[in-house]
Amino acid sequence: MNTELPIPNRGITAEEAEIEFDRLVRNKKTGDIHTASWLPAEICALGHYDWDGSPFMKIWDKACERDRSRTCWCFAIFLWEHMLLRPEAWHFRPLDLDNIPMAATRYNRCQVPSARATKFAALQESMFGAATSIL
Repeated sequence: MNTELPIPNRGITAEEAEIEFDRLVRNKKTGDIHTASWLPAEICALGHYDWDGSPFMKIWDKACERDRSRTCWCFAIFLWEHMLLRPEAWHFRPLDLDNIPMAATRYNRCQVPSARATKFAALQESMFGAATSIL
């Protein structure tokens, strides 16, 4: 017997989030992302992204019921998951925001490996097979 109560979808879907985050990351001119800047100014003083008409508005309006703190955390979790699934390598650093420790995150795209490292990886794969490249 299923005892779980059905919970209505009150927020953004995973597909909507992926499409919007992918668009934002692709449009970045530099290899670093300051998450606070992708928030609207009404949510974060460092924000300058307008969510009107975007799927992210559902996070603010519905899922988090216009609560600033919950919206920031929800947005951060969606972005974290998206960054983990991206094909290129990224690293992150937590930052303080509004005197709150680790309330923001900065993502940086990892540098492309040097030609020497690329040649070494190709040599390793040719000698030991593709399985070693995932170790």
